[in-house]
Amino acid sequence: MQPDRIPSPAENTLTGKVLIFFPLALLATFVAGDLMVQIFLPLYKSVLPLFTDHFQAVSLYVQNNGIEQSICLKAELIAPFPERSPQFFPGTVLTGSTLAGNAMQHLVVFLTIGATSLTSLPGKCPLFAALLTGFILVQCLDIPPVLLGSMEELLHSRIPDGNVQVSPSVLWMHFLNGGGRPALSFITAILPVVPAIQAGRFRNRSGN
Repeated sequence: MQPDRIPSPAENTLTGKVLIFFPLALLATFVAGDLMVQIFLPLYKSVLPLFTDHFQAVSLYVQNNGIEQSICLKAELIAPFPERSPQFFPGTVLTGSTLAGNAMQHLVVFLTIGATSLTSLPGKCPLFAALLTGFILVQCLDIPPVLLGSMEELLHSRIPDGNVQVSPSVLWMHFLNGGGRPALSFITAILPVVPAIQAGRFRNRSGN
């Protein structure tokens, strides 16, 4: 029987930092999460055309629903939907929404991984730039298509025959809401950290 592996001091240090930075990230999100969402609204609106040919944004805003907040998109249909047997015509206005907390989940993950890695690994400036780029990317891949997916799903539900192919936005929305959101955050945040870890190990070996 082999003895249990004893964690290295470096592993213990990283674990300790995660345990410290995770609650701090939650606190930062609680304090500044609303401001972050407001700052990102113009970005969400600017990337919407990349995900749809059917809708044009009219307004994008944050709505308070008691304890929870929602990001709401009011959009106008600019192309017949569905294309082959249109039930809805240009000019139809719909509203889609998603919880603002969905955007804040990414902030918690990136703050935790970012703070832990930036205080532990070399190459802080490139690592910070990569983490910031990844954070902006996941925000663009989450909120805009999910808002569109919520509207398209509403349109699908109003078509009597139901003979409509489910759009990628609807599938993506269900994937994220079904557990894909934290996976997207974690994978995107950890990708730039892995090369930094390898670079740190190589530097340590070279120093020895």
